[in-house]
Amino acid sequence: DSVETIRDEVCRQKRRLFIFLDYDGTLTPIVPHPERAYLPEDTHDILETLCSLCSVSIITGRSIEQIRRFVYFEKLAYAASHGFDIYGPLEDPFRLQPAQRFLSDVSAARATLQSATKGMEGCLVENNPFSVPVHFRNCSPEDALQVQKIVKQVANACPKLELREGKKVLELRPRFEWNKGEALKWLREHFGVPDEDSFCIFIGDDKTDEDAQKALPHGSIGVVVTDEVRETFATHTLKNPTEVSRFLNKVISVVQ
Repeated sequence: DSVETIRDEVCRQKRRLFIFLDYDGTLTPIVPHPERAYLPEDTHDILETLCSLCSVSIITGRSIEQIRRFVYFEKLAYAASHGFDIYGPLEDPFRLQPAQRFLSDVSAARATLQSATKGMEGCLVENNPFSVPVHFRNCSPEDALQVQKIVKQVANACPKLELREGKKVLELRPRFEWNKGEALKWLREHFGVPDEDSFCIFIGDDKTDEDAQKALPHGSIGVVVTDEVRETFATHTLKNPTEVSRFLNKVISVVQ
């Protein structure tokens, strides 16, 4: 049982615990309509308890407004927009936006993509200030191919932006040495606990989460959420958000 195996590893640790979590596909299942990716009630309760016991941060591609609408606790830290918008908990308020100079480029690309994909049923261009996610999960196969072609054409015309691929989504974001892994490292440094005194867990499901897996200090637990065999920098695997919830509940029993 993967859940018990990882729990046993947490049990052996005596260092201060830091938990970093992706949202979509990790805490909640991938759904056809991203605006309906609500956090399950039991997972909400588990997170609330965890936040009272250790440091918890959400590292997600969603905008800060979106993710705080889905999950908000006063003690929770966020690295939204793939880490381009870092927001501290109420007790330690801070805000870091390292790619502000790219905002106009992102906005222009979004407007172009919204216009170019207008009328294509099932296509969703998200309004994220630091990136332009274009979802084609709900498109017909023909339209999905066309959407991908359009996004790649716009990417080629925007030298300040780079193209990244996720699950049925293509995303334009600042061409800048920053990602979920850099955000995780920045948060760890901000919290000010040396490596030898901290124990980190990161859980994520997507390709963009591999940057965070790579950024974990030696001796950490990196978990990929997947029911498939795939290449990953993670050290452990959980099959789905249900198993993630079970594991986090086990962590509570260890640290209480």
